[in-house]
Amino acid sequence: MRAFFVFGRRHNPLDKPFPLCLTAFLHTQQKTILMPSNDPGFWASLLAWLYTHKNESGYAVLAAVMAILRSTYVGRDSWPRRIVDGCMCGMFAFFLKPTCQALASIIGFSFNNDFAWVVAIVIGYLGVDFIGTKLRNQIDKRLGGTDANG
Repeated sequence: MRAFFVFGRRHNPLDKPFPLCLTAFLHTQQKTILMPSNDPGFWASLLAWLYTHKNESGYAVLAAVMAILRSTYVGRDSWPRRIVDGCMCGMFAFFLKPTCQALASIIGFSFNNDFAWVVAIVIGYLGVDFIGTKLRNQIDKRLGGTDANG
């Protein structure tokens, strides 16, 4: 019959040896705490969230791909900057449909549901730098600041 406490191998000479049963318990606890992706409920809820937001995710992916294609075609930026630009365009386009609906209700304009797909392509083509510059210029005009570009 084996003893209850069996000492395991030392991983570091400075560490004290743990009993094998205690090491296995700590290993399983660390795995459940540090790796929530092992939980099947996590993946089910992630897939359910993606399914409910499939249009918004589509807008984001379309804008990100268009931004990466535009910056690749121009060829001035490095790949990390292209990917960051694509991600930022994608984040901006994720909230596109509610933003368009709010602006349309303010203006009194109604648009087709497919209009958001076209706007996602335009956002990706223009890019974050162009949109940010235009927004900064409009804010400077409204607040009476000086224009840094001229």
